[in-house]
Amino acid sequence: MDSEMKPRHRSAGFSVTIVQSIASRDLEAYFGSVFLAAKTPTEPGNGDEVAEFYTVVVIGLLEMIERMSNHQRMQFLAEAGKPRLSSPWPSGTGLLASERQTEKAGNQH
Repeated sequence: MDSEMKPRHRSAGFSVTIVQSIASRDLEAYFGSVFLAAKTPTEPGNGDEVAEFYTVVVIGLLEMIERMSNHQRMQFLAEAGKPRLSSPWPSGTGLLASERQTEKAGNQH
């Protein structure tokens, strides 16, 4: 066996990041620079609540990516790779919440 072990796969450099806003105390989830979702914790600083939020976000992100076309996935990755220059905090509901609202509206018809 080769004494030098080399990784077979390289990471794209993106990950789901959870941050807590100092101003609002909201938990915010990002994939690269794309704002995914936010949640107001019932108990700020509770690690279990952060872990649950992270799990829900990752599952939602995977479900959303599964439904995307290849072109939409490429656009999503391009957007995730852009630096966040416009605002230090997100505006709106986040990509995952927007995705769920669109899905619910489609199911009602």
